[in-house]
Amino acid sequence: MLGWEQEFEDVVSDLTDSRKRLKALKDLVASGKVSKITYDKLVGELNRRLLIAEEQRRVLLAKLNEMKAEIEKQSSILGKLIEFTELRFGSGEISEDYYEKVSTALKYGLDESNRVLGSLQEATKKLEELAPTYTELDVEGLMRVDE
Repeated sequence: MLGWEQEFEDVVSDLTDSRKRLKALKDLVASGKVSKITYDKLVGELNRRLLIAEEQRRVLLAKLNEMKAEIEKQSSILGKLIEFTELRFGSGEISEDYYEKVSTALKYGLDESNRVLGSLQEATKKLEELAPTYTELDVEGLMRVDE
């Protein structure tokens, strides 16, 4: 597991759980199974947790986008090194044995960079999908968080 993957799992879990709990509380108060007083006591804490999870999502998304940019640069460099090695081999500057060793190592590095890049792209897509919508924002509840 890559270093950021556990943080990603935690953020997704926190966001999902917070949203489910807030929705459940709203459903319970709407159906009359929970009193408005109980709702008022709980909604502020749930909104606070949701805001914290959203901030963590935003920070992690920025971090993963930076990592994606860095990995894309690395992939580009590795691709150019592979081309350069092939050119040197084709022109007879390096032996076949050296070419095989170097090009194999570079190709493994490129494959791994592309694998990590794919994982980062999936994670950033998921985090972008989890961004709050205006309908999810409980302005009244958010105001209670500030109190």
